[in-house]
Amino acid sequence: KLVLVTDPLFELFPGVQLIKTGGHTPGHQIVKMHSQNEIAYYLGDLIPSELHLNHYFTGNDDDPIETKKARTLILRQALKENAQLVFYHSIHAKAGRLSVDAHQRYILTEPEGTYSI
Repeated sequence: KLVLVTDPLFELFPGVQLIKTGGHTPGHQIVKMHSQNEIAYYLGDLIPSELHLNHYFTGNDDDPIETKKARTLILRQALKENAQLVFYHSIHAKAGRLSVDAHQRYILTEPEGTYSI
């Protein structure tokens, strides 16, 4: 069964939400997962690696202005929630939590231990 998800926020099942962000395609979505007191975001092409946290590249996005707004909102929310961020394009940091430095730039703190993602 195929379901076309068009809502900006869609609960796939308890604890897993799809958030429409735009990006490379108008329908790009990220995944927000929460269980007990832990929250994680799988960021897809919205923020493909830790190198993209403070640098925005507009070349591949369908609507660069809306995509930049979505990135800003998601990063602020993830920082506030102390959420784990998961990257699929990253060579070095596959996951981590956000903090900010003295210049208000995002810093990714890698989790302790080893993860297979």
